[in-house]
Amino acid sequence: MRRIHDDFFTIGAEANGGHVLKTRGDGLVVAFPSSADALTAAVEMQQAVETHNRRSVALTELSVGIGPRPHVGTEANGRFF
Repeated sequence: MRRIHDDFFTIGAEANGGHVLKTRGDGLVVAFPSSADALTAAVEMQQAVETHNRRSVALTELSVGIGPRPHVGTEANGRFF
């Protein structure tokens, strides 16, 4: 289940220009080029989970909460602040 979860979010983020900065338990911290890209990714990720849940072969129903937070960060030595 963890692989399915991570794939939904990593693929969804990267498809919209996002870069996974770190993972925290079952959460991800992702940087996007713009707020519009982040919101598009959030919608697409939720739609992917909904599609998964409708499949008759799904082992279990996934539930997600996505909370985009606007932040203009800076990068130094490969780390974002």
